[in-house]
Amino acid sequence: MPKALGGQGDGQNPEQLFAMGYASCFLGALQMMAGRMGKKEATDNAVIHVNVHLGEAEELGGFGLAVDIKVEGVEDEELIKAGHEACPYSRALTHGAVVKVSKA
Repeated sequence: MPKALGGQGDGQNPEQLFAMGYASCFLGALQMMAGRMGKKEATDNAVIHVNVHLGEAEELGGFGLAVDIKVEGVEDEELIKAGHEACPYSRALTHGAVVKVSKA
């Protein structure tokens, strides 16, 4: 558990793991869109930095997530926007996701 929530802060927390998955997914979406847009070389030096923060979900109570993404090594704003729109993580957080919870 993170120190901010009263834990010891050792090891990886779920937010860090989510950030790593998000960064990988975003990079893949960015590369895919670069290929479709004829700009494949534009992502040769791309590095995605993602920070995920816990916060209160204003209308729901309890915890929510805030995500900051920084795209390094890509100057094309149109391409970055296209990558964000194609990324499944971005789509889920922007438009919602179908979540099914059941007993195993």
